[in-house]
Amino acid sequence: PAVQGPLTDIAHLAHDLDRVLFNPGVHFLQDPRSKVYNFDPYLKNILSPSEFDFDALQPYITSSKDENLRQLAIKHGKKYVGSTSSTSHLLSHMYFLTTAFKPINASVLSASFWNEPRGYTRSMKLPASVCLRLKDGVYAIDADKSFDVTDGVLVVLGKSMEKMLTLPPEEFRNFHKDNSWKIKDLRNTPEPYHYAKVEDFLLRAQLDCQDPRLPRKTFDLKTRAAMPIRLDKYNYLNNSIYEIKKRYGLFESFEREYFDMIRSAFLKYSIQVRIGNMDGVFVCYHNTARVFGFQYISLDEMETRLFGNPVMGEQVFSQSIKLLGRILNTATERYPNQVSIHTQLPSILLTLSFSLPLSELAGDCRHQGDLPNDGCVRRGNERGARLLPQRRGDRQILARLQGGRQRPGIQMADQQLLQGE
Repeated sequence: PAVQGPLTDIAHLAHDLDRVLFNPGVHFLQDPRSKVYNFDPYLKNILSPSEFDFDALQPYITSSKDENLRQLAIKHGKKYVGSTSSTSHLLSHMYFLTTAFKPINASVLSASFWNEPRGYTRSMKLPASVCLRLKDGVYAIDADKSFDVTDGVLVVLGKSMEKMLTLPPEEFRNFHKDNSWKIKDLRNTPEPYHYAKVEDFLLRAQLDCQDPRLPRKTFDLKTRAAMPIRLDKYNYLNNSIYEIKKRYGLFESFEREYFDMIRSAFLKYSIQVRIGNMDGVFVCYHNTARVFGFQYISLDEMETRLFGNPVMGEQVFSQSIKLLGRILNTATERYPNQVSIHTQLPSILLTLSFSLPLSELAGDCRHQGDLPNDGCVRRGNERGARLLPQRRGDRQILARLQGGRQRPGIQMADQQLLQGE
């Protein structure tokens, strides 16, 4: 069920890109054989991040600082609030746990990918860490940004390219640093959101774009960098010589990017689309310097690649959110502030590490010091939180969920508090 929030205008695609929404498959920006442009040539070159004024954009509001989200949760009697960015990684781990890392369905791809791995990428299996912040009886789920020093180039490019795809050239130029004084009031314009009630959760999804002809009206915008850029983001300028030149093939192809998205992004995309009651995602393929093409991928298509058929999608989401609710209820009974979820491979094991209560003065889940190789425990004080090596006296593990490979189902292990001498 949806919750009505503040009404805000939702963007539309510009440059005649809406044609992509109703024509399945990849669309070249420029035909590689004839060199004829299928869309406005203006879209070919990407504005450098150094020339775009990101201060002109609306600042991102975390769940704990979203007063409207909290008030809606109180009104509808919900215990937890979160955004797509703070919960999608957690829900992905719930799916991995319940399905024992079920392989993807890549049967639609060409013979070039028959021998490629069918499992999820390592980045998808990385531990997820979030912070729970309690206020007025509502727990806000924030992504833990402790070790994120700055936004990566792909994050900032995603913000600027979203404006490029939804604004005509004359309006997009106002976001250049030389012209941004013309739109100084835009920063105060609220973002459009969809609010979903699921179990004990009230979840927020930002609405990027809309087209009333689509079954669910709205969709997400995704900018997808080519393979070498994703593998080596710090040297993106050197890797921008890599181009997507063909439709099929193991490298330099849209098929390669599509295959990598199935393994590394479709699960999070599908969760975000479901939370936002959206129809799908509009993907713009690029190499940080130029755009190569576009593709619209519906929710049904993503869930077919992930689960084998779209019917399973709703069941997977429902079971994942229920499992996450059980875990968070266990955590919040003991410690109110932070939760870290870690998966241990190759066994299907989910270990939860809960920190000691942190003062609100600890800040935005910031930790000082380097992460030791042998694990750590978070402890808080009024000046902030720091990472300490694991010791016998640390109160660390509260709950463990274990699902066996030999039999279906999930067993809840006995909850115990490990205490040292």
